[in-house]
Amino acid sequence: MKHAPNIVGGLLGLLFLVFGLNFFLKFIPMPPGPPEGSPPALFMAALYPTGYLAFVKCLEIAGGILVVIPKTRKPGTSACSCSARSSSTSWLSMSS
Repeated sequence: MKHAPNIVGGLLGLLFLVFGLNFFLKFIPMPPGPPEGSPPALFMAALYPTGYLAFVKCLEIAGGILVVIPKTRKPGTSACSCSARSSSTSWLSMSS
């Protein structure tokens, strides 16, 4: 049990790191997007050109690296929570 926080921190950091890097390197195939003209498609069309999504993914990468390192786990969790909050907002807008 004494290694559990390190294992969980490593897995969480790896998760954020992989999905943050996937935005830039595209090594995991993406499903087809929402239908053209639908509210989710318009929302995503607003995120890409403004660079907001790239900023969020950079936060995910930085937060993932910080979560892996035990001494910087708290600031890394803060960065990841900002990123997750933004991602959940876009996911909720797509599901409605």
